Amino acid sequence: MDNLSHTLVGIHLARLPAFRSIGPRLAFWTGVAASNAPDVDGVLRFWSERAYIFEHRGITHSLLAALLIAPLVAAIAGLVARRPLHRDFLPLLGLSLAGVAVHLFFDLITSWGTMLLLPFSHARLALPWVFVLDVVVWAILGIPLLRTAWRRRRGGIPDSIVRRSSVATLSVLSLYIALCALGHERARRVALAQLPDGAEPEEVLAFPVPPGPLLWTTAVRDANQVWHRGFASVLTGGVTHAGQVATGLDDPRVQVALETELGSTYRWFAAALYRASATELAADGSYEVTLADLRFSGPFREEVPFQLWMEIGPDFRVRAYEFRTGRLSAEEAAAAPSPIAGDEGGAW
Repeated sequence: MDNLSHTLVGIHLARLPAFRSIGPRLAFWTGVAASNAPDVDGVLRFWSERAYIFEHRGITHSLLAALLIAPLVAAIAGLVARRPLHRDFLPLLGLSLAGVAVHLFFDLITSWGTMLLLPFSHARLALPWVFVLDVVVWAILGIPLLRTAWRRRRGGIPDSIVRRSSVATLSVLSLYIALCALGHERARRVALAQLPDGAEPEEVLAFPVPPGPLLWTTAVRDANQVWHRGFASVLTGGVTHAGQVATGLDDPRVQVALETELGSTYRWFAAALYRASATELAADGSYEVTLADLRFSGPFREEVPFQLWMEIGPDFRVRAYEFRTGRLSAEEAAAAPSPIAGDEGGAW
């Protein structure tokens, strides 16, 4: 999730009764630092776009790294505050572990996911329950902080009330995430129920649409390697059909592209891979192909970000590549039906 959400939850963690002995000021900064520490890999964006897209939420977001980052944050916090570590290290470590763990969980429940098992496994794990920028999460975490700050300005507020407020806030946040998880499953079920007759589903996906959690992008891949796109409302239980997109994975041009190191990495990265476009062979035997991921499509725009355009040479190597935002599919978008009010299952 975004760093505002990480920061707000770090402040609430710092206020929990379990960390009372640390002191409010040190707890505040330790909670904020620990809750944002895994995003140190954000420096990858200055290295290359490819490294950032493929490796962000990598090793610094793994369980192994959490066991290294948390003690480091705790030790630095204690040393900067000139606290005796033999006395305060354990509570600082507890707060740091909580901050890093919640960060990993927050990133896990977005569609981007995180590589929790590095270096033992490169799998990107994701539970796409919450959009990466969720205004409901901001409200749940931010309003109580603004309220306590306002009350302090008007004459003070007992420390016990502040701590109980954060306990209640984190409880409400947990309930909201649970409701988002239920919404995800409901979106998958209604998408599956609205498949055309005769379609045999092989994969059913749902991704939250901002601001969430009422709307979901759904993608169902059938046995003919066609994605059935839709947008589900968890309130009405209906799906607005948004057309079909062939995966294109049986296209020899795509198969060659996926055999390259870059193409195979994109295949690993994509949750709902498909061919957005492919050109005919040029005179020298080269061609262009664009791979894309339906995970990043939505109901409010006709373009999909994080598409990978590649130029493949006659030697089957990548001559050039670029990450870009492009049309859903140069081949299929024009054929996609428009949402029709009264469609079976409801429309919104």
